[in-house]
Amino acid sequence: GIEFVQLPFVLSAVGFFHSIPGVPSGEGGLNMTACLLARVFSTDITTWDHPDILDINPGLNVEKNYKIFVGRRVLGSSSTYSITNYLYAQCPQTDDNPKGWPADQVGSTVDWDESTNACDGSGPMTDC
Repeated sequence: GIEFVQLPFVLSAVGFFHSIPGVPSGEGGLNMTACLLARVFSTDITTWDHPDILDINPGLNVEKNYKIFVGRRVLGSSSTYSITNYLYAQCPQTDDNPKGWPADQVGSTVDWDESTNACDGSGPMTDC
């Protein structure tokens, strides 16, 4: 007979989205690093005209103090785990990088800053 081997694997994609008027998604659009995203999600950076965002997006033309809206899941989710794990893996908080993502903020449920916007479930994330 033939011997079968089962090799389980899981692929998952998580994306970061923006809705800045006039700025395309994808090529020619917004550039962000993991460390900038960590600072956005931790609310250290709260506007799109922050100097560190403009440094890598010199052509970004947004209103002064154009607020960043951070939507996040209310309940625990694999998406929350994937995002927080990515932020920590790519930009960990260290003595040399105090604005990186902290290890205690990795998981399917985390303590988000009060100024972030709670969205209930995957579907409502687009409407949040």
